[in-house]
Amino acid sequence: MKICTFFVVGFLLVSASAFGDLSVADWEKLNGMLKESEARTKEYVKAVETRMKEHVSHENAKVIIKIDETNKRVDIAFLFLLALLAFIGVLIGLSVFRERKAEQERDEKMAAQQRQIEALQEQLEAVLKELATLKQKEIPNDRRT
Repeated sequence: MKICTFFVVGFLLVSASAFGDLSVADWEKLNGMLKESEARTKEYVKAVETRMKEHVSHENAKVIIKIDETNKRVDIAFLFLLALLAFIGVLIGLSVFRERKAEQERDEKMAAQQRQIEALQEQLEAVLKELATLKQKEIPNDRRT
């Protein structure tokens, strides 16, 4: 019974025009409507494509500007890093130069002191020889007295 009720309600909802035949004029109307709809759809797609191209080109320009700004920042950072490395190199070079200069001065001072020591040793040896000769001369003199 329920099934019959559904069929009856279904037939009542369906109108008589749904079961009718389509004439050539109706087909031409439908074709015209489809072509018109297709033309509108093509226009809409072209408009969307145009907007998308404009949007993409605008976004592309933004990205290019950001990339350029980033490249400038990277270049500045690179130059700063090079300057910092150069400064550190100069500081290290100066300290090494000062250390070598001080070492050279110490070496020269030690060499001068070594020469002075050698000269004093020669003088000491000369004095000791003279003292020895004087002692030898004095010893015979002491025996006389």
